[in-house]
Amino acid sequence: MHALCVVLLLVAGAAPAAVDEAALKAAIVYNLLHFVDWPPETAPASGEPLTLCVESGGSLLPPLQALQGRPVRDKRLALRELQPLDSPRRCHALYADAGGRLLATLRRQPGEAPLLVISDEERRDNDGVCVHLALEAGRVVFDVDIGLARRSGLQFSSRLLRLARKVNE
Repeated sequence: MHALCVVLLLVAGAAPAAVDEAALKAAIVYNLLHFVDWPPETAPASGEPLTLCVESGGSLLPPLQALQGRPVRDKRLALRELQPLDSPRRCHALYADAGGRLLATLRRQPGEAPLLVISDEERRDNDGVCVHLALEAGRVVFDVDIGLARRSGLQFSSRLLRLARKVNE
């Protein structure tokens, strides 16, 4: 419940003015993870962390590193920095910068396992991104591709979907 309050504050723009865009996006990415369920066969096993991958040198890497080890429901967040040729196979979620190499690689080599892909790249049909972050009137907002999530076996909490700017089928 605490995470939902934080998401509400961030989406509503109630974060302190001193927080930059990357820190806001990182906080939203972290909080989104609290409201996603992975299929049992790909969910982190008991005692295993929830692995969030991010491209080496990515814009959110520093603020996400600050969240390393934080709780995500009954798991701990593990951040994995991906190099250009690394596979996202061991990732549960992945943040890809707009225009980054990682997003282009994912489009060429779609994964087989359910992977929650979050990006700030402008939404395109069939881009493989479940959650699109955007800056609107000085606030970070997000859109959810619920159809892609369902096809991937991911389930989003209805509480999260109510906070989305758009939910696309």
